[in-house]
Amino acid sequence: MGRGRKWETLQDEALVRAYLDLSQNAIQGAEQKAASFWDSILNRFNNATKPKKEEVRTAQALRNRWSSISHDVAKFVGCYSVIKARNESGKSADDVMKDTRLLFREQQGSEFSFESCWLILQKCPKFMDGIRTRGSGSNAGVAGEVEKERPTGRKKAKTDLAAEIEDSKILKQLVDDNKERNSVIFAQMKRKNDMIEEQLTMDLFKTDPNSEESKTFFSFMRKKRLASIMDREAARELGACKTNVKTHLSQMPM
Repeated sequence: MGRGRKWETLQDEALVRAYLDLSQNAIQGAEQKAASFWDSILNRFNNATKPKKEEVRTAQALRNRWSSISHDVAKFVGCYSVIKARNESGKSADDVMKDTRLLFREQQGSEFSFESCWLILQKCPKFMDGIRTRGSGSNAGVAGEVEKERPTGRKKAKTDLAAEIEDSKILKQLVDDNKERNSVIFAQMKRKNDMIEEQLTMDLFKTDPNSEESKTFFSFMRKKRLASIMDREAARELGACKTNVKTHLSQMPM
C-alpha cells in the first residue's frame, strides 16, 4: 500500500499474529538479525492479507506499525492493571474494560484503537497483566519477548502487587501533572480571550467617542482600571508590611 494509507483492523491483527508467532520461536525470534526477522514477518503478513501489487507494504512499514501498536498496548496494559488493582466491589468485567478505556484516554489524550490486538497479545508475556519483562543484548531487541523469571506463590503475589502499586503511583502523578498543566493553559487562554474581548469592545466604542454610550463606557473602564491599580498597590503594601513585621520579630531578643 502507498505511504500513509490507513491500516485496517484485520491488517493490524495479522501483523500482531505474525510478530507473536515468530518472536516466540527461539530460533527465528531470538537468534536472527532484526532485518531478517522483519522480512519473515512481512512474508507471513502478506500470506495472511493477500495484498494487491499496489497495496504491498514494506518490512519497515510493518516495523513502524508494530512500534505504535506495542506502545499503545503497553500503556493500555498499565491502565488495566491499575483498574484491576482497585478491586471495586460490584464491578463486572465490562465495567473494568470501560474504566480502563477511560483511564487510557485521560492519560494518552486519545482513544485506544488496538483492543483486538491487545486480546491477541494477552498470550505474550510482555503484555500480560502484572508481568514485567526484561531482555539482554541485541537478541532481546529483535524479538522483544525475553521473559523475567517468574516468582511463585506468595512471592509472586507480592511482586505483582508491588508492580501494580508502582503503576498506580506513576499514573496518579501523570493525572496530577496533566490537571495542573491544563489548569495553567486554561487560565492563559481565558486571560487572552478576555483581553481580546476587551480590545474589541474598546474599538467598538472608539468609533463614536463622543456618544453618551461611549462616554459611559470609558468612564466605567477608567474606574475599573483605577480600582485594579489600587487593589494591586494595597496588596503590595500589605506584603511589605508583613515582611517588616517578620523582620522586626526576628530581631527581637528572645
